[in-house]
Amino acid sequence: MMSCSKLEIITSDWILLFVAEPEGPPQSVTVTTVDSSSIKVTWKPVLQKFRHGVITQYIILYNYSSEGNPLEHNVSGKVEEAVVGGLKQSTKYTIRVLAATVKGRGPPSSPKSATTEGKEEI
Repeated sequence: MMSCSKLEIITSDWILLFVAEPEGPPQSVTVTTVDSSSIKVTWKPVLQKFRHGVITQYIILYNYSSEGNPLEHNVSGKVEEAVVGGLKQSTKYTIRVLAATVKGRGPPSSPKSATTEGKEEI
């Protein structure tokens, strides 16, 4: 009898999870120039109804020209900010953030831009 009772408890606790790639982008993305070679990016998580699973990572897409594929900076799904470094001085970057689950990537946020600092002209 005990084992039947335990089995009933275990089976009644089963939850069916739907896991897919996120349907929405991270929210409230902001970009701030840190110095001549880095930009800080902050965001809020994808809205719960669009996550479709646990967010395992955020991917920051960045580039400094409209041509070519953007570079990627990957961070844990547990953080809501990152500093992208190793950038070119006095350069305008376009930045987008997207979230990913184990099943794939979601759509990117709207593009934001920031310009790295440069040497002052005298």
